[in-house]
Amino acid sequence: MPKDNSTCGTVGIPAGVIDSRNSAPVHTKRARYYDLIPLVTSVSGSNVSLHITGLPSYTSLTWMFSEVQKILNLDDGDLFYYETKFSGRVKLGVDSTLYIYNVQKEDSSVYILRLTKPSSEEVEKKIELQVFDPVHEPTIKIKSSQLRNFCFLKLSCVVPDANVKYNWFGDLDREDPRTDVLEVTLEQNMSGSYTCQVSNPVSKQNKTIKYNPPCKSGESSRTTWVSPSQAVLWLTLLIVLLA
Repeated sequence: MPKDNSTCGTVGIPAGVIDSRNSAPVHTKRARYYDLIPLVTSVSGSNVSLHITGLPSYTSLTWMFSEVQKILNLDDGDLFYYETKFSGRVKLGVDSTLYIYNVQKEDSSVYILRLTKPSSEEVEKKIELQVFDPVHEPTIKIKSSQLRNFCFLKLSCVVPDANVKYNWFGDLDREDPRTDVLEVTLEQNMSGSYTCQVSNPVSKQNKTIKYNPPCKSGESSRTTWVSPSQAVLWLTLLIVLLA
């Protein structure tokens, strides 16, 4: 057993993984072939299990959070939990699986499992955990401008979350734009419906806005705006109309 100033105790968590939100854990696994480190993705507040397959026979094991912080140690049948931020939230399961309860974004890291084989040879295995908060519902802001029989809309999908993906759906003149800004050109009397979807690996949220003529929107104040591409289009239309 390693000597440590930490205290040893039994984690009072029932066997099995029960999600804190009374539902199944939200996590997926995929192989990162470039470094052969398995990846577990989870939503904050849920419970996860870090399981590494193909382990050799061992006499002792240590689970670590990154390279410096030990979580637990099993040596000759004696299980020791270190006093860390994981205290009361971890459990060692069968097949050396590490259960973590009520995971938070700060728990994201590469976890290390160190084994000592009967021959005293040490083996190290790694598995990565990424924890994400659920994304917030986005807001769609509109800027509009009008020229004769055309209305030009700039829709901006706004969300406070970082590292999210954007998708647009609805009455689009191009397929599935994947940016936070959508530019739309409509004839003056046309209406349209547009949905912005924001997502991360564990959740997604939608916001839909409906545009009805005249050239304005009830979702935000009207702002006159002209993009460089629209300015060129306007000039072309004027030349055609005045010809």
